[in-house]
Amino acid sequence: MSDPGVGGKQNIKRVENCVSRLRIDLGDQKLVNMELLKKAGSLGTFIPSSNHIHVVFGPHVEFVRNAVDDHLAGITQR
Repeated sequence: MSDPGVGGKQNIKRVENCVSRLRIDLGDQKLVNMELLKKAGSLGTFIPSSNHIHVVFGPHVEFVRNAVDDHLAGITQR
């Protein structure tokens, strides 16, 4: 997932996942770029409440979540 799609690392307040979606708390919802999220492999997005977005990745969401966590922690992927 591309963090510019959600406004950059500094805009991500919290990330969780369920079976098929990343659930992301945002600092500023206006920074979300749906087109970049789609290019990053998202199957869809929806915003259930202000400054909170669900990004659908399907059953491989756990791997996306791990990559996001590593990115936020500053761990470089090879």
